[in-house]
Amino acid sequence: MFKLTTVETYRAETKEEAEQFIREEREKGVQNGYDVSQAAYKHYDKKAKNEVVDSCEVVSITKVFADKWDA
Repeated sequence: MFKLTTVETYRAETKEEAEQFIREEREKGVQNGYDVSQAAYKHYDKKAKNEVVDSCEVVSITKVFADKWDA
């Protein structure tokens, strides 16, 4: 049995940090034997009493290590 794919979720503080992280993961994939098949980020605001008290970007990356027919 071997790993086919993983989905990883990270928190980034800014949009720029999220975009840079995705670029780095794509580059690392070439060196580490996986392809990034999907990568996206979504902005979230934490509010208290109708005021934004915190915000972040949540990054989701799908890494493909092998096809189901690779053996």
